[in-house]
Amino acid sequence: MSSLATSKWQQLPEDILHEIFGWLYPRTDAHKVTSELIPQFSSFMRTTAWVCHDWRQASFPRLLSTAMVHVDVKYILTREAQPIVVVNSNVDLFLEHDFDDHAREMIICVSGPSPSPGSLLRALISSKMDQTAWLGINRLKYVTDKPAGFAQEDVARGKDYGSKATGRLNEFLSLALPSLHEITFIDFYCRAVHKRFPLNPLINEHIDGPAKLKSLSLYVDLPPSLEHYQGRPIDIPVLHIHGINLKQPSPMPLLAADSLVELTLTSVPQSSLWESFVPSSVSGNCTVNRHGLEFRCLRSLTIMFFWHYRHRPRSPQTILFEETDSDDDENASQPEDLLLGQTQDTDAHSIKGYTESSVYGRPRFPVLENLGLHRFSGSFAPFVKLFTASPIKSLLIAGLLSEVPSDIDYSQFPLLESLDMRYIGSIGSASTEYTAQSLSQIETTVPHMLKHLALDMDVSGPVLPFSGPCFAHSLRSLRLTSTVSIEKTLVPLLGMLPNLVLIKVLSADSGRPIKSIALLIQRLREAVGGMAAINPSVRHLEVDFDHILEDQFGSGGGTAVRDAQLRAVLIEIVCGLPGLSTFGMPGQCVPAMRKAVKMLVSLGMVSQNQKTLGHLAGLLIKSTDQD
Repeated sequence: MSSLATSKWQQLPEDILHEIFGWLYPRTDAHKVTSELIPQFSSFMRTTAWVCHDWRQASFPRLLSTAMVHVDVKYILTREAQPIVVVNSNVDLFLEHDFDDHAREMIICVSGPSPSPGSLLRALISSKMDQTAWLGINRLKYVTDKPAGFAQEDVARGKDYGSKATGRLNEFLSLALPSLHEITFIDFYCRAVHKRFPLNPLINEHIDGPAKLKSLSLYVDLPPSLEHYQGRPIDIPVLHIHGINLKQPSPMPLLAADSLVELTLTSVPQSSLWESFVPSSVSGNCTVNRHGLEFRCLRSLTIMFFWHYRHRPRSPQTILFEETDSDDDENASQPEDLLLGQTQDTDAHSIKGYTESSVYGRPRFPVLENLGLHRFSGSFAPFVKLFTASPIKSLLIAGLLSEVPSDIDYSQFPLLESLDMRYIGSIGSASTEYTAQSLSQIETTVPHMLKHLALDMDVSGPVLPFSGPCFAHSLRSLRLTSTVSIEKTLVPLLGMLPNLVLIKVLSADSGRPIKSIALLIQRLREAVGGMAAINPSVRHLEVDFDHILEDQFGSGGGTAVRDAQLRAVLIEIVCGLPGLSTFGMPGQCVPAMRKAVKMLVSLGMVSQNQKTLGHLAGLLIKSTDQD
């Protein structure tokens, strides 16, 4: 680098350099950590961080913020063979330069079958994670990335399984990560591999420990056993529990309502919904709370009254069998069919059960802004009235046709800016009257300030009878996850929304696919003279074709059908959006679409029709697979 260029870089403020390096820095999404990602950190350090002192100062806070361990597990079929465990990490990068105190986050990502507690412990030790106490790390994320199988019962008798092995793993994590404030744990094979939630001791230690736990997010098939704190309310500001049936495996722990900021619960008992919440003052000497059950800090609430998760153990292609005895003193349950779903409450339709606490009365939510309700089967209107006094800005409602009324009055939420409606059922199962009334209520009662709308109405078929929403001029983004007709639904709807910027369609249906680029050119020459702008404000369009089944056409056939549909979208929609700058689609369709647009440009069709096709020359065609 020349001295002139170097001096110009040195003149940039540190915050600008930090922003630039942020775009160059490898992504550290816990779900996307792979063995290939780890070496990118060393490469990044060699090519940027060591150029000069200023670059090091700007890049180190981001480069050294996340420690990662990727564990790739491969089991083979023979009973004698050991599992192949490949460990990649950037831990040595921290240790080599004595930067371990810079780390703020630890990501442990497992690919392949979930390893036993003993095997996972050895993997973490081999990554050199035990060579220091990571005092600066306050976030732990443990993720199983697309697990390929799990251990059978005869595997679980091995010495690497059982309560002692799980205890050793927790002790290791506790010593290595003493300052945790946030824990995220994602593993739907806990029942088969661990026979228990594996991080019970670690979580219990941090709930009321010196480093108080502030955020706990669980995506698991077994609930945590908070046995040390069952007698008093648990005080965690951010709590997300996904995948657990809180009715069957264990009672829901008492939660301090006053301190909650974000809350997600699945399969909660509808008839006694608010019985597990108490005011924080109850945990002290005060037994009477004059203010009742008030969630005074809660800003985001998601309740799933039904969680359906089937886990049918099978003999995976990669399993390790061990003959040694187990060190587990408990009677481990046998793996069996597991149905995490809604059970019948004895008084599921008792309005009092879900509208008030038997001790503290009706709950109040003075600052609640984000509300998500999934599969509520009681009397909808009285339940929703609990939240009408709250400043709700984002609302999600999902359920069967019998659970989501068609006459919801959205004007009860005057500050609403984002609405997400998901109607669950088979395609076309909703009656014409139900569809018409549901859309009419959305169009006429939703506040005029609505900016974001998402509709999943496959139950209504490809034609959605929009007539003109009252929020048409304020709407900025629209997402349709239904199979919608381009000609009968999408094009008319775009014409009604003059200020729309972003539109996503999960499953568009042209009805007139174009099988080749030659036919595309012919169709475009025939149509371009009479082509008019549909909506000049749209900047971003994403289209997919989920209604086209890969197994019906085969891998190549499915892609060919998608390509044909996309060429039709190009003529029917894209050419009518003169302000369009980004066109997103499935990754396998990107090359064919780029080729088609490049052909149109090379033939001069874009330059000849600059007014209608000029935006195609600079159109960014991208994959939406990683979004």
